[in-house]
Amino acid sequence: MEVAFCDDGLNVSKWLVRPHERWAGLNWNDEAQAIHGLSQAYLQAEGVPAEQVAAEIADRLKGIRFVWSDNPAYDAHWLGHLVALHPSPVWSGLSVYHEAGALTEALGEATAAAAWALRKDDVVELVRATFPHVHRAGPDSLSLASRFRLFADEVYFEELKGFVTGWISGRL
Repeated sequence: MEVAFCDDGLNVSKWLVRPHERWAGLNWNDEAQAIHGLSQAYLQAEGVPAEQVAAEIADRLKGIRFVWSDNPAYDAHWLGHLVALHPSPVWSGLSVYHEAGALTEALGEATAAAAWALRKDDVVELVRATFPHVHRAGPDSLSLASRFRLFADEVYFEELKGFVTGWISGRL
């Protein structure tokens, strides 16, 4: 598998993970390999040991309260397998949220609701135009972080909106 996260400064950290021997019976299938373009053979050859990935993620997530995921149940499932390889206090304080939960956690309920109502359509359009969904952890985490930042940071929203509008106008 590939795991990644992107901080609010849009810096991506990503790893190809060599599957751990304990994961042999887990849900590896041809469909997932086709979607993500990562075969078991490739991960075995090019991946970083899962224990090392778990330790590095725990170190980089110190002080982080939550992560935003486009598929929290699936991501929490795999995160649980990494956590089992590297117990750390970091994991106990970390929550995995989908969009609305992450916004509420970061901005408070009223601000999150207002940002969602005001910007939802523009944010979706801007992210699709700027960060296509490619089913790879690195680029997809950048897309999610940018989407979050577009809701939370009005200056960034206006800058990206101006850039994309100008870029589209220049292509017409």
